[in-house]
Parts: sequence; C-alpha cells; structure tokens
Amino acid sequence: MENAGKAALPTTTPVDGELETTPCPTIYGIMYMGETMNAANVQIGDWLGVQPPATDTEILRIVEGRLPPSVIGRLATLGLERAEIDEVVIASRTLQHRRSRREKLTIEESDRVLRTIRILSSAEAIYGSRERALNWLRKPHARLESRAPLSLLKTDAGSRIVEELLIQIDEGMFV
Repeated sequence: MENAGKAALPTTTPVDGELETTPCPTIYGIMYMGETMNAANVQIGDWLGVQPPATDTEILRIVEGRLPPSVIGRLATLGLERAEIDEVVIASRTLQHRRSRREKLTIEESDRVLRTIRILSSAEAIYGSRERALNWLRKPHARLESRAPLSLLKTDAGSRIVEELLIQIDEGMFV
C-alpha cells in the first residue's frame, strides 16, 4: 500500500447544494490536529517525556531545541547500557560537563538521542518486545559486516542502513 500511514487532505464536495467535508483517512496512524502521527512518534514523545511530535518538522524542532541532559537517563531506563550510550550518543565525561554547566545537549547529541529512540522503537515494533529488540540491536549481523546495528547509530548514514535492514526484516526479506 503506497499511501499507508499518510493522511490524505480532507476533501470538500457539494452535496445537495451544501458543502460536505470528508475527514482525512488514516491507515496506520493516529489523527492528530489534522495530520497523521504514527505510533513511533507517540512512543518517542512518551520516551522523551515531551508532547508526541505529530510531524517530522516537530521532530526537527525537538532536535534543534536541544534536549536536556536528563534524557540520557531515559535511554538507560529503556535498557541501553551506559557504555552503549557513551559510544552512540554522548561520553559520560561530556555529559557530566553539560550537567555541571547546566547546558543542554548539542544539536548533534540531541539528534543521536532521537535516532537511537527511533530505531529502538522500530525494532521493538518488529520484534514484539524491548528485550528482543535490544538483543537484535546488540548482536553483530552479517549484512552489517559483522557489526552490531546499535554501533551504526552514531551516524545518520549508519542509522539509515539499520532502518533499511529493519524494513527488510519487517517485510520478510531477512531474519
């Protein structure tokens, strides 16, 4: 289904001389203020402790607004180990520095947090549980040159490769 998850614009058609509006249909999303918000965005909002972003533009605003260092604790509560957070998002020493100066994460660090959460959310949806998702993210994969998917999340290019692999797994191409 090529338009799955995308909301069509509401249509207004004349019916018996009056205008009738047909609401935006959605298939995989939740209607939210006239736009489709998918389940992953709801989960992102929950996991970050913010209003769920309804659009990619709102996700961009979250990143550009720079997240507080407290979100790193949320990553840990989601099951990521401190060493994994150090490798993928922010080193402990840098985080300590940010906290002591009451600084927010940089845009790049905030982007890595969102990237990690987005991939974890997708893996959890595909594998059915957080535990299974984390196991998959930590296990070296032959299609990733024997690298663990989690290790690729430090770059946008790497996360795109992991997202593509998850899509292929979801569609039954690979296990």
